Amino acid sequence: WVGGGAEHWRAQWEAVERTLAVAVFRPDGTLDHANDNCLALLGYARGQLVGLSHAELCEPGLGGAQAHAAFWSRLLAGGFHAG
Repeated sequence: WVGGGAEHWRAQWEAVERTLAVAVFRPDGTLDHANDNCLALLGYARGQLVGLSHAELCEPGLGGAQAHAAFWSRLLAGGFHAG
């Protein structure tokens, strides 16, 4: 499994896409891709979500602007968020 080449990684990504809700954002926080599972979970069509900013997709009052900025700073520095 280690280093399995491009075909291995493509198969891994396809498995993720089939089983999880995936949203991919650009570094500026703009939604670039939402798979079918994500769209079904959120109840939107692809054209309604792609291009929106992450802040537009968050519930109002979810931590505020300062918390949102800190979240993106962590991600851009190579960190992650789970939960």
